[in-house]
Amino acid sequence: MSEARADSLRTLERLARDAATGELVCAAPGAEVHVHLQSGRVAWATSSAARFAFGKYVLERCDLDAHALRELVNECRRDGKPLGETLIAWGVATPDAIRAALREQILDALDTLRSAGPAQTVFLQRGAGYRSYNPAFTFALEELVERRRRPRASEPRLPRAPSRPPPPGGLAARLVELAAEEPEIRWIEHHRDGALMCRVPDGAPFGDLATPARALFAEDVEYAVVRGPAQTLIGVATPDGGGSVFCGVDPEVVLGAMVTVLRERLVPERAPRARSGGAPTGAVHVAADRGIARVVLDEVLERTPAVWGVALVDREGRARWLARRDAVAGPALEARVTPFSSFLRAARALTVGAGADVALPRASMAAASSSGWLFGGELLDETGRDLWLLVDPTTGQGLGWAILEALLRRTSLTAEELRR
Repeated sequence: MSEARADSLRTLERLARDAATGELVCAAPGAEVHVHLQSGRVAWATSSAARFAFGKYVLERCDLDAHALRELVNECRRDGKPLGETLIAWGVATPDAIRAALREQILDALDTLRSAGPAQTVFLQRGAGYRSYNPAFTFALEELVERRRRPRASEPRLPRAPSRPPPPGGLAARLVELAAEEPEIRWIEHHRDGALMCRVPDGAPFGDLATPARALFAEDVEYAVVRGPAQTLIGVATPDGGGSVFCGVDPEVVLGAMVTVLRERLVPERAPRARSGGAPTGAVHVAADRGIARVVLDEVLERTPAVWGVALVDREGRARWLARRDAVAGPALEARVTPFSSFLRAARALTVGAGADVALPRASMAAASSSGWLFGGELLDETGRDLWLLVDPTTGQGLGWAILEALLRRTSLTAEELRR
């Protein structure tokens, strides 16, 4: 199934009836949902609007602490092992407890899917090589979707500050007022020409964002977002072309709404975005890298026309293209992702923090420009590499986040591959 606007739940029901095996990626304005099917049964599901219900259930009911669970999650990601079955093998959880925890996790994600409405959907079909789940820990869709929507312990938060024209005065006055009105904003900084101009509240910055932000906004980038479990960073370009404003917000905040508030309150003079020409056409060129199979990249570009290119940046900061459409030049793609990778690495300490959530242990980033979205994130295998997508600028950002997450899970090296 190719990218389309669809009722995501009906799409899921059709895939279940067809006994499909693979991953349904759903991107709505407020959230991204991933549902993994095995022969039409639901094996796993995640949502960007939910906070890892499986982990919470396990911590509350099993003989395991948060640190041990985090290490186990990382190990299972590296080795490609089902988390629930590993917990049983370790003797810290019973089969009944794992099935109940999986049910809570899947229901939480399906609640998001049910309330999201029409979304962009992509189904990534899997063949014989797809991970095999124990059927005892999978669910018929009928026993899940008939449940009424339950309130979540953690709901996405909307900003409280209204979108309205900015107050009289300079940019510093706008920062002070917005920080006072919006409790989800933890701090705001104004950068210009690689230097920190002002900060609200006063005090030393948590990290040096001014230097990498200068390179980030040197071209046509309008705003950028870095997501992590500790906080989310949002940056917008100032209209004079020489600076940017960055703020740290609660990770539960609805990103689209907060970006709108920041841009309308702080950068009201911006010109309307001029979209680039038509989408790249022609042949698809695919390379490969350690742990990143050509077939995976080929499938993404074939099934998702909005993805124009894929690049990888290694631990030393060297970029190379891995997949691209004919009209996207490889060297240009490599040069484009380099400053974004530098910024993501500088922002990681601010967004991940010491106590990383087991559901989202890495930082990921999106940047909007007239020439295309860029989405990037750290691979899950501790190799210090990050993967980047160039996406059609007319596409909603939810689809980019969702495809990035799916690719990161499928391209990280396993523990066995790392030992080779």
